[in-house]
Amino acid sequence: RGLAGLGLGLRPVGERRPSPLPFALAAAALGGALLVPSALRRAAPALARHRWTGGIGAALAGAPRLVRRGPLVVALGLSFVTHAGVALASFALLSRLAPSVALTDALVLVPVALIATYLPTLGGLGTREAAFVLLFGWIGVGEAEATAASLGLYGALVCVALLGGALHLLHAEQA
Repeated sequence: RGLAGLGLGLRPVGERRPSPLPFALAAAALGGALLVPSALRRAAPALARHRWTGGIGAALAGAPRLVRRGPLVVALGLSFVTHAGVALASFALLSRLAPSVALTDALVLVPVALIATYLPTLGGLGTREAAFVLLFGWIGVGEAEATAASLGLYGALVCVALLGGALHLLHAEQA
């Protein structure tokens, strides 16, 4: 029923038990970001020997080398905190509009929905709302509520960006 059948760790509407799956997926993504580049670099010579994969092997052999993992871990951690904050803000909006939405639903669905903002639109308008309607509709949230939450999130993000831009301009003038 709902997204629970897709293995995303979401519960059907009405069930409030937390699911560890979203956190396990985040840990797997962090581990993959740290381990996959070195594994691909080790595979490069074997790929370069074959006719069909020679170009891939050559590209992997010339890929930049990660010298220090510390900055990457910090960047991934900050990214995780940022996405979690956006998901929490969305949950705050959704919890008033659609009380059946669980926190884990927002933590999983909001980052997926925000991928739609990378499509060529003006600030992601329209694609983000469609993604919210589609994804949150799977767990029983109405179209109006999902659209309102998406637009509310957009408004909050624009306010934060305006505040950051103003602070940046003030700092630039002082320099």
